[in-house]
Amino acid sequence: MSEGYTIDGYDDEVAGVVVRYQGERGFRFHAASKTYHALDGHVFVTPAAAERAARDLGRTRSPRVGAGHSRAVAGGAVGSATVRR
Repeated sequence: MSEGYTIDGYDDEVAGVVVRYQGERGFRFHAASKTYHALDGHVFVTPAAAERAARDLGRTRSPRVGAGHSRAVAGGAVGSATVRR
């Protein structure tokens, strides 16, 4: 049996999913868009580690604040994984 979670990227967009396949120790990342393709196939120890990597990657690929893009921060802990089954 496998175990999977959706992973949020930068600005709460869906970056992809991670799946732990039967017999594997880590979670394999499957990208949902080209923005996160660099992480496709990487294995992470936890879903939270995959989400941190996705947010970091998305942040480097999005327009900078002050260049017509702003981001409002709502409640929630920074760096916490949004784990959905």
